[in-house]
Amino acid sequence: ITGNRLDKYTLDTGKLKQFARSMRFLAHMYGASLVFTSDHEREATKLRALLNHLIFQSAYDQKYTLFDSDKGGILIPAGSDTFVNIGDPVPCNMANFKPTGDAELDRWKAPFDETFPPTKAQDDKKGAASDKEFLEQLYNTTTGYGEPLIDAMRKQKDAELEQ
Repeated sequence: ITGNRLDKYTLDTGKLKQFARSMRFLAHMYGASLVFTSDHEREATKLRALLNHLIFQSAYDQKYTLFDSDKGGILIPAGSDTFVNIGDPVPCNMANFKPTGDAELDRWKAPFDETFPPTKAQDDKKGAASDKEFLEQLYNTTTGYGEPLIDAMRKQKDAELEQ
């Protein structure tokens, strides 16, 4: 899970901490690494160390691991965090909450949704219209895909399927 420009986050620190802890929980639950960087050069070095570890299976130096967003970015390789270190979620009102079916995930999703309410797609008419327009353009085979090589390959595959 990757996020950039953590230093540009303008909301209060309580919301930032809740966001960071929720993402730590998700990353640990699903066995993912968590990386939030800021604009500082030292953050790039830490990210580079993690990417080298993940891509080239090189040794990872634990000195680059950061758990606290107050000290800069967050960089937690998969498996190096614990549920005990993450802590418990913030108590919240679960009156309008839609459960996912996973009780442990719902404990974290409810406070996250209360702090950062999800947007309703049906309220965003422009977004829905642009999504529909994009999908129509994506699957419209009569006008092509805008790349001659892709268009030629698509015609060849369609011809092979018709035989």
